[in-house]
Amino acid sequence: MAIDFCDFHVHTLPKSALVYGNVLVPSHTADLCSLGFRIIGTDQAFSYFPEAGRIRVSEGDAADTVIELTLEQWQGLVADLETAPALLYGNKLGAGSRGDMLQFLVWEPILRSLYTGRPLYDENKLELLDYSGSPLDPGREFCLDRDSEPDMKHYLDTSGYLLLKGVFSAQEVHAFQQVADVLREAATVNDKASWWGVDARGKDVVTRVLNGGSQSLLRGIAYDERMQQLHALMPEGLAMRDPGAVDAITVVFKTPEMKEGLSDLPWHRDCGMGGHAAMCPVINVSIYLSDATEDAGELRFLPGSHRFSCPVPQGQAGIAAAACTGDVTLHYGDVMHQAPSPRSSIGPFRSSILLSFQPEFENHRGQRHYNDVLLEGGDGHVVTPQQR
Repeated sequence: MAIDFCDFHVHTLPKSALVYGNVLVPSHTADLCSLGFRIIGTDQAFSYFPEAGRIRVSEGDAADTVIELTLEQWQGLVADLETAPALLYGNKLGAGSRGDMLQFLVWEPILRSLYTGRPLYDENKLELLDYSGSPLDPGREFCLDRDSEPDMKHYLDTSGYLLLKGVFSAQEVHAFQQVADVLREAATVNDKASWWGVDARGKDVVTRVLNGGSQSLLRGIAYDERMQQLHALMPEGLAMRDPGAVDAITVVFKTPEMKEGLSDLPWHRDCGMGGHAAMCPVINVSIYLSDATEDAGELRFLPGSHRFSCPVPQGQAGIAAAACTGDVTLHYGDVMHQAPSPRSSIGPFRSSILLSFQPEFENHRGQRHYNDVLLEGGDGHVVTPQQR
């Protein structure tokens, strides 16, 4: 993407509402220091300063934190292909970077808004309406054989997620769980097909397996009639990946008292490791193999956030997906969601099968999956951004 670094900052960026307007609210800027970018191998640098509800752009690298990138990497940020977490996880920052690198993460939603024009999320201005035009109930539950397709589709489009009750039987889920346990037992820390963490006892723990499609029972879910019904609720142009491919069907295993790794996921979006402009919209489907409660490590969503550039919610718990065994949730990859730690030390803990529907696209980095950057440590242990 041929964007001139200097010309963009001098002529294009001043047209952004975040630069000339007064649209930042205190929650957007509470944790912000000034941030600068420098292009590796040049003296080209610009800094961003949050001031009086807007962003002041200044030539030079006088910012508190300076991120040094190649021109191509910076252009990827502008195009919504690269992300701050991916650049940090991949150790892509230049040697001239300085300051608090976590500020890059804090700035990311504002950078997305600056570069793409996507509005910043402001819950005080958010109005979500259901299919009938009434205020949307963020905790509403649906049934495939009871609720209308237009109603369910509208709810998914508006809230960014959808909870469907009783999609799979107890017998089906029991069989899925047995196969999931086989995959978990077979996983090894360096197989590049699983995520690992460390629990309170210092034990290596599998938090996710990526090769669910290697098992015929799980692979068959892709061809189930109920998957076709779910597909009809999604935006047009989406399709499931080859169900036999690595990453096409994954299984998540929650574990209490994790000390390392990404088992307890903070607020995030599923395209947070890059590729939003290429691969979104993505709809992720979760099939629950056990009840999802606070004790079990539930999934929580921030309604409507998929339509915005969303700073990490501060002091917000979000809306819990009160899913039971056999239930299914759909959510946009770009909706903000989190997976807190189980509050109980006694299981069962939440486990679920994940499948994705997405448009046909090419990974601009040429990787198998954008999340592969999380495995670049080589031993399957996925660390937090702070640890990286």
